[in-house]
Amino acid sequence: MASIFKRCPEPLVLLFLVTLAIQLSCSVATATYSNHSSVGGMLPVHCLPDQTSALLHLKRSFTVTNESACTLDSWRAGTDCCHWEGVQCRDANGRVTSLDLGDYGLQSPALDHAVFWLTSLRHLNLAWNDFNHSQLPASGFERLAELRHLNLSTSSFDGQIPDGIRSLTNLVSLDLSSTFNVEDDHPDSSTGYGYAGYGIWVDHPASFLVEPNIASLVANLTNLRELNLDSANLSGNGVEWCTAFANSTTPQLKVLSLRYCNLYGPVCGSLSSIPSL
Repeated sequence: MASIFKRCPEPLVLLFLVTLAIQLSCSVATATYSNHSSVGGMLPVHCLPDQTSALLHLKRSFTVTNESACTLDSWRAGTDCCHWEGVQCRDANGRVTSLDLGDYGLQSPALDHAVFWLTSLRHLNLAWNDFNHSQLPASGFERLAELRHLNLSTSSFDGQIPDGIRSLTNLVSLDLSSTFNVEDDHPDSSTGYGYAGYGIWVDHPASFLVEPNIASLVANLTNLRELNLDSANLSGNGVEWCTAFANSTTPQLKVLSLRYCNLYGPVCGSLSSIPSL
């Protein structure tokens, strides 16, 4: 090649080098695109059929409670569920990782088990919808092993917190609270419209989750940073509720909200053993 350069005029040598550089650059770019394409890095994600089926099954379990609510119109068969409202998918494999339907004005007689078919979920928000005072499914949550954020607040769930939530060791935030309109002048716990001992009045029948063993609930949630159980019934824990948190393996817990939980007994000094709280 050196002998060729000697015989060529300098402008031609320069043109040859520039052309060679452009060709090499294009080759590298093509190889890079091909590599990204093979792992889904530069191609659009397409929802897997089983994920679409699960979401459509879930949609059929909902009705809309008012005209201003979201109707999930984008959730249509034959379209890519990764582009549906409230849905996000993982970059490479087309599995649903986030389902955010908080405050969508949806109503359902119970939480449909189809949600547990979405086993790659990391974020699940069903807050501020109406599940008609139903109990949370006794089984199913344990299938959502990758879940980081779970919000079921103010959604009219009753009954005991299911054991499956205890096994979600990747949880960073857990919100199982209920929020009501409070009028301190009209307590009436006998009707189900008040909360005994606190002078709380609500404008709709109260819905409360129950957790008689808070120590068991948090025992394996080692990554938990935020826990909100406002209005959950924790009275079955007795005066040991405080030491249950202090002795738990939740070293990263920063936010703990336990308003109107029927707790009694002192706030134990050992609660300060959680350094990040």
